[in-house]
Amino acid sequence: MLNVITCRSRLSLLVTPRQLRYIRTKSLSNTISTIKKNADNAMHIQEKQDIAVLKKHDFTEVDINSGVNSWFLSYLAVTNPGFKKSKKNLRKLKKQKETSLKDVVEYLLLESENEIKRLQTMSPEEINRHFTQNKDSEIFDDSTDIENLDEKIIQQVVYDEMKPKLHALTNTNHLLDLLEKTLSDTSVVDKSQIISLDQMVQAFELSKLIPNLKYRLRGQYLTGQLIYGLKKVRLDPGNESFYIDSLLHFRKFKTAAALFESYKRRVNERWWYEVGMMIYLRSNKFHKFNNLYLETMDTFGENYIRPDVILSAIRKLLFVRHVQKARQLTDHLLSMVKTYGWAEDNTSEAAAGGRSTVSMSRNGFLNFNSSEEANSFLNEKQKVSKKDYLSMISSYIIYGFSKEGMQLFANFEQSTKMDGVLFNTLIVKLRLQWLKEFDSFGKALEPYLSPDEATKKLEQLKGWYNDAMEKHNFSKVRNSFSYLLYGNVNDLVRFRRVSDVLQQYLLEFFSAESDEQNLEFKSKKLQMIIKLLLIGDREDAALKLLSKLEEAKKEEANKDVVKKGASVYPPVNSHHYFLFTEYYRNKSNRTAELKVEQMIQRANENKVKLNSLLLLSLLRHFFCQERYEDCIVLINRFFSTSESLGSKSCEIPPRKLYKEIWKVYRGYYRLINCKLRGSDNWIHTTVQKRKDIKSRLDYKMFDVFNKMTIEHGTLLNYELVNIVISAFTANKEWNNLFAVLCYMHDVQMLNITPSRVEYVRKGLRKDYIEQLKMKLEKRDTLDTELVRSLRFKLKEIEDKRALNNLKLAGIDDEENFQNLLADLMEYLRLINYSKDQLNEKLQQLGLNPNDLKFHRYVE
Repeated sequence: MLNVITCRSRLSLLVTPRQLRYIRTKSLSNTISTIKKNADNAMHIQEKQDIAVLKKHDFTEVDINSGVNSWFLSYLAVTNPGFKKSKKNLRKLKKQKETSLKDVVEYLLLESENEIKRLQTMSPEEINRHFTQNKDSEIFDDSTDIENLDEKIIQQVVYDEMKPKLHALTNTNHLLDLLEKTLSDTSVVDKSQIISLDQMVQAFELSKLIPNLKYRLRGQYLTGQLIYGLKKVRLDPGNESFYIDSLLHFRKFKTAAALFESYKRRVNERWWYEVGMMIYLRSNKFHKFNNLYLETMDTFGENYIRPDVILSAIRKLLFVRHVQKARQLTDHLLSMVKTYGWAEDNTSEAAAGGRSTVSMSRNGFLNFNSSEEANSFLNEKQKVSKKDYLSMISSYIIYGFSKEGMQLFANFEQSTKMDGVLFNTLIVKLRLQWLKEFDSFGKALEPYLSPDEATKKLEQLKGWYNDAMEKHNFSKVRNSFSYLLYGNVNDLVRFRRVSDVLQQYLLEFFSAESDEQNLEFKSKKLQMIIKLLLIGDREDAALKLLSKLEEAKKEEANKDVVKKGASVYPPVNSHHYFLFTEYYRNKSNRTAELKVEQMIQRANENKVKLNSLLLLSLLRHFFCQERYEDCIVLINRFFSTSESLGSKSCEIPPRKLYKEIWKVYRGYYRLINCKLRGSDNWIHTTVQKRKDIKSRLDYKMFDVFNKMTIEHGTLLNYELVNIVISAFTANKEWNNLFAVLCYMHDVQMLNITPSRVEYVRKGLRKDYIEQLKMKLEKRDTLDTELVRSLRFKLKEIEDKRALNNLKLAGIDDEENFQNLLADLMEYLRLINYSKDQLNEKLQQLGLNPNDLKFHRYVE
């Protein structure tokens, strides 16, 4: 049985009625502190003589050893908001002789439902006022009776602990925590022994109604996992689409795809196909998305796909530079606008707020009389919103296709009624508020406007731009932090993520002070202050602040030391050091390099946990100096200490970090495998670099690629593709490269450029020749026909009739790539590489050898 709260100890307090107020105001905080520090949640008074002395002074012993139920019910009493229904539910729970976990779940289900209903009817002011009135009242008062002191003490202890966490969805949060603990409890296989199936279903239905997206997805995921874990029942397609949403959020792509495919024939509706397309987009399986997109058009015979599906696809395709397909989908979107018109402004506002895989036009959940009625509702056509279309235009500009983006915007502006509200969408998406002058945007747009109207249009846009700056209080930021602004749109787009964080901080900086006191909030504020100090060239002030953070870290490590005037700063973390290492590293001089080393030493002395950002900075620093030993140690440490994917503390490594990791692999294998020929000085330097490497890379490249793409769901871009291919080529891992190329091409539909294909072919050619010569040296053990075949192949390659650059012969990119796969396969057969091993590699990357495009070459 899963225990909610465990209390194994006896808690004894000695009090007198006249000392009651003194205890509450003076001594209770010390009592609470003692309870928290003690592993058994108890304060012991062990000496009998001490107790006897206290009793002589009219102290009375109060026993609070009332069992688990009493403690837990007191805990619930503190978190209970005090509404009439809530009090009734709590009284009902207290009447139970033995409170089982199912009773607790039933109580939390009722309270969660009440919380959600209240949020739908109460204004934020009403909620805040209610909680202030109910939670700030004193637990102790003059009428407190000694017989009830035990429960009051417990409530005070719990309340002081819970006060920062109390909010409008407190019991809903308790319910979700309980579901998570039930799911993770490996001691019970049948979870229905803890929480009944009916309760799981109720929790799922409630989760769909939670207004907070984070809570909603978490609830749908946990309840869905519990229901499907029973292997007895399955949700209907409509409800399953909500579960699929949560699976995608938690990166369970395979499970989501399997659910879609298994219901595909049964549902056979356009809306379900749209769910499938979103699954493949979120999991970066563009080939499957494209096939399903074409299948949907053929199956349902209409030129319509839900707009948010097409818009998501366009953004993803632009990111991987598949611009031709993105243009086709953009044309499709325009044809839908021509057929169905634009969405009304109010619907575009709602659409901008986010979508489910099922149409988010449902603000509530409707009851349908039949599946046909439900399907009709879910298949209802949605119009394209102007704001979403402008967001798509901004994606063209953001991902480097500014000409197409500016042309689309100019066409939209000339054919559609433009106003300041719509233009504000583009301002927000492109972060145009960070431009030094609006005229830089105007100059980029002007060539695509009608010459007769260009001046007038640009003046109008500039007016809306200036109005937006005033409306959003950004003028103060622009005036006070002008050095943070950018001179042109290209620079602005490159640093838009940085601008987002700076904007959030700076707007808070100019607003009223926040009353939040939690350490994470403080830490983030100080991170931005450090960044601004370094940008403003106030290094000394930033270093002084870092020292304060380090002092706080030392105080935290020595909790037993009570120091008057303890630090108000949060403890230092890796984010703070990262700001400094990047600042010094970018200076690229000897003094700055020494300062990076000092920061590394300080981080180690303070035992700061290595996170992705700090690792990224250190790898860049060491790799730039070709210090491979340090790079290898960092990479091994990072992968060996990384959390499991399902953990709360899991940190998905960013694409930039993987880029640096792959650079190290590529550089390392180039160094190790290069032939020692050339000048004596170069040979000596290379030999010395090899000697300096004492460690080895614990993780093979194929395993890193599998973790990056399959586990962490990383969407590769053009630069990362090239680095990965170069790394495998440098170590002559042709078997693994074969599987990697198939994944890139067939799953993520990435373009392998002709230059990269030739790069691989060139390396393969050298290795092919070496292998042929080695086999011919052993020709005495080979039959005559095989020797003749090997000699013929060798002459073909040397005469450039095989393994040659096919691009020069006018062959298109796709056939050129397929021929490279054929060459790789032929080489693997030459070295007798097992086909079963190759198939195993392909399957690890989620590929079916029989479905791949190269199958015609595999005989």
